Amino acid sequence: NDQPYTSRLGRVVEFKAAGVSFYKDIVKTLCVNDRVRLEREPDNPYDMSAIKISTMSGKIFGYVPKMIQDSVCQRVGWQWDGDDNLVDDNHMDEVHGRVV
Repeated sequence: NDQPYTSRLGRVVEFKAAGVSFYKDIVKTLCVNDRVRLEREPDNPYDMSAIKISTMSGKIFGYVPKMIQDSVCQRVGWQWDGDDNLVDDNHMDEVHGRVV
């Protein structure tokens, strides 16, 4: 099943990253439990609400799938305003996670 999924348990959100086929060289270097970062990317020319996924050294290897962006934002405490701008209650520009 290639559909992204989320598993909600506390602040845990588990999903399949989108766009990884464009970053195969980086994905090949990832291991289970590697730390990663989710970071807003408002300058993304295709999606102003994009959330990129990168290694802790800053190498992008995918994105949060569009269809679950709202769910992920809710889980990590980011919120949208009425003008489709991402507003974050916790004043965090990024959230850390792990490869599963």
